[in-house]
Amino acid sequence: MKHIRKKTKKIKYIDKDAERERLYRKSFKKVSKELDKLKGEYQTRMILTLFNRRVWRFLK
Repeated sequence: MKHIRKKTKKIKYIDKDAERERLYRKSFKKVSKELDKLKGEYQTRMILTLFNRRVWRFLK
C-alpha cells in the first residue's frame, strides 16, 4: 500500500489590521525608547542652560 500524502495548503490568515497594529506597536516601542533617551538629554540640557543662566547673571 502506497502512503498517500494529503496535500494541505498552509493557509496564512493575515489580518491586515492586526499586522498593522503589530508593526505600529513595534515602531511605537522603538520611538518611545528614542524619546526616553532624548528626554534624558533634553532634561540635562535644560538643567545646564538654567545653571548657565544663573552663572551668567551672577557674573554680570
